[in-house]
Amino acid sequence: MFMENSILSPEIIGQIRSVIAKKKPKSVNDLTSEFSDIPKKTLMSIYSLEIQRRTKYQHFILSQPGTIQAMYNRYVAAIKNNEEPGILLRISAEAKLPPTVVARRILEQYLLTVTNASKAVIKATVSANLKNSSLIQDRDLALEVYLCVLNDDCYGPIADVLKMTIGLEYEVLLKKRLAENNIPFSDEHKLRHQGFDKTPDVKLDIPIGVDGRVINWIESKALFADEKLHQQYLKDQLWPYWNRFGPGMVIYWFGYELSIRKNTSSSNAARILVRHDFPEKCLVLTPDLILNKR
Repeated sequence: MFMENSILSPEIIGQIRSVIAKKKPKSVNDLTSEFSDIPKKTLMSIYSLEIQRRTKYQHFILSQPGTIQAMYNRYVAAIKNNEEPGILLRISAEAKLPPTVVARRILEQYLLTVTNASKAVIKATVSANLKNSSLIQDRDLALEVYLCVLNDDCYGPIADVLKMTIGLEYEVLLKKRLAENNIPFSDEHKLRHQGFDKTPDVKLDIPIGVDGRVINWIESKALFADEKLHQQYLKDQLWPYWNRFGPGMVIYWFGYELSIRKNTSSSNAARILVRHDFPEKCLVLTPDLILNKR
């Protein structure tokens, strides 16, 4: 059913999506009991991706005339009725929207009501208030916003910091593996200093051979990639890297859809190797090695 635990068939991914859509789990912990053979980080990545896509598709809800005002009116009425804290969490659950998305819109409406500030000032104020709810003058709203941020796995400042930290953690892991294998490289900071504007996470100073392919660069992705996401990365990042630096490799540390591996058998896709870990065996293609192979 599963391949290497984090390389999943479209059928299994479909089952996970079905559980997310039907049962509406509040967090990834609700998925682990049903898919215990799949790593939690893989499930978390799939869960986050599905919530983000669902939010994008449901964005029209917040674009309807009067929708935000109706939500705000309901919040104000709940405060007057002394409802228990978690009002915005309940509103977001009913609207099937991430809590922080709802909190942002309620904050905007609140500031429009109590101030004469411009939209630009309000936008900046909202961003600051989401990061530090103690800046919100209204005590009840401050608590509601705090609860939304705290209970949001996919959006908001806490979720953003976690994603950034995890991404950096796996970039460090990649560089550690390269150093352990005595593979010289330049990271994206050094490449940008050299004048490159669009760069992979590492450009190998000396190419390596992995699974019979030549690798000139490596991109680290601390996430699970389905076919749709992989195609987007190919378009936005991976093909531009190939055009500039030649064939390379992307590591989806939390796994990927099985069809991606099958599709890399074509001549075009084979230019970019897809893996879910750093290869145990890789060959540094030094000039002496190449000459001896002739």
